[in-house]
Amino acid sequence: MFGAAKIYNTGHLKNTYHIFHDLEFEKKELLIVLIDDSKKDISLLEEMLLFVNDFKIKTIAYNSPIEALHAIERNEVMPDLIIMDLVMPGIDGKIALSRLKSCVHSDHIPVVIYSSMNNYQQVSQINALDAHAFFAKPIDINSFSKFLHNVIA
Repeated sequence: MFGAAKIYNTGHLKNTYHIFHDLEFEKKELLIVLIDDSKKDISLLEEMLLFVNDFKIKTIAYNSPIEALHAIERNEVMPDLIIMDLVMPGIDGKIALSRLKSCVHSDHIPVVIYSSMNNYQQVSQINALDAHAFFAKPIDINSFSKFLHNVIA
């Protein structure tokens, strides 16, 4: 299992991912919410999730964080994991993450953030907002798959 990440102020970070909290799922069937304004990135994430064996994974994709937040806050969807882009129009990933973690209906849901902005300031802020992990774009398929296997297996 991954341990807590140590983040050093080095400007642009060399690591392509940072694990802030350990996660474990005991279920064999998972609901994962994907939030990204890019349909292409959502398709890539859905493809990567196909490589997680031994689990049935259902995804629900939202192109708007506002729509996703409303659905979660109204208990229309209760995911086991949220994977969300950082930079989106309207509400960015940090604001959406903050809202998720401040709502009693969603504060327990693990959130993975991904972005092309892989620098100390961004990663530190995401960690402080209680995200469970950060992945830099373009997401390294091997690292992401390994993370999911370790989290879900």
